Amino acid sequence: MKTLGKSFAVLACVVLVSVVAWGQLLTEDFNYTGSTALLGQGGWTITGSSTVNALTVGNSGLTYTGYAGSAIGNSIPLANNGQDAYVAFTSQNSGSVYASLLANVSAAQTGDYFFHFGQSLGTTTLFFGRLYVRLADNANLTFGIAKSSAVAGSPTYSDSIYTLNTTYLIVVKYTFNTGTTTDDEVRLFVFSDPTLPGAEPGTATVGPITTSQTDATALVEINLRQGTSNSAATVVVDGIRVGTSWNDAPLPVQFTSFYALAKRVTAELRWSTATEVSNYGFEIERRSISVGDWSKIGFVAGAGTSTSPRDYSYVDGNLSPGRYAYRIKHIDNDGTFQY
Repeated sequence: MKTLGKSFAVLACVVLVSVVAWGQLLTEDFNYTGSTALLGQGGWTITGSSTVNALTVGNSGLTYTGYAGSAIGNSIPLANNGQDAYVAFTSQNSGSVYASLLANVSAAQTGDYFFHFGQSLGTTTLFFGRLYVRLADNANLTFGIAKSSAVAGSPTYSDSIYTLNTTYLIVVKYTFNTGTTTDDEVRLFVFSDPTLPGAEPGTATVGPITTSQTDATALVEINLRQGTSNSAATVVVDGIRVGTSWNDAPLPVQFTSFYALAKRVTAELRWSTATEVSNYGFEIERRSISVGDWSKIGFVAGAGTSTSPRDYSYVDGNLSPGRYAYRIKHIDNDGTFQY
């Protein structure tokens, strides 16, 4: 707060971290001290009981141009066998759930899954949207997806066009359908740097896949899995985002700052974003501290989809003496919004 004279003041929030989007359920950048145990940090809990190859925070993070989880914090190296872990998010049982992550595979075998959703906290069997990777005959990688267990429905794999030691942006999508108890769908999207779609592609890399397997009653967690020693890959995972829309997982609007400067009888608002997707713009709202009701005072157009930093400003002029608070209402092209 900056006071002018004795009777004029402007209040504004200062935001120095990423803002969680409207439908965003979880963000995980593994911003923990390197070489320390993952369990017990950020809500991560052991799945099952194995203590072999305990999950340990890496000493650097993965990077991907424009991605909100790029080069923030550290990462998690997954071995080809050992301890597994899960972290919870708000339970979802309708619509779609998206999980995006960065993955860099340094070695692969015949194929196993290393990431998935869970139906109940700590479950060791009710897994959905299993993400696989294997080494193909041409020595390239191929990523795969399975609705549930591989026993009842083997994973469906992509073309073998991906390479070892390369960071990919991967999106797993699970869609709840209401026709029967076996008609839910899974999709897999795999992108190479710097591809970062602002809207969900009409065609997935793999899927939609639906099988006779029983649908999930809900999704409540994501899991990291170290697989089976004769089939699993060695992979580094980072930048996990879970949300209920494409915009919430792969590329939410990422705010980096928001503040106000008081100048005599005006207030200049300034804010910045690191990335944007389908961003229609920002409504600016103000309230007097003494009255307490929010009102719209202006609008600033957004950049649509942008993978580079953007700076914005708005001047609120001819203010009467008093104390004021400001907030921003971010609106997507589809009408969804967040404060």
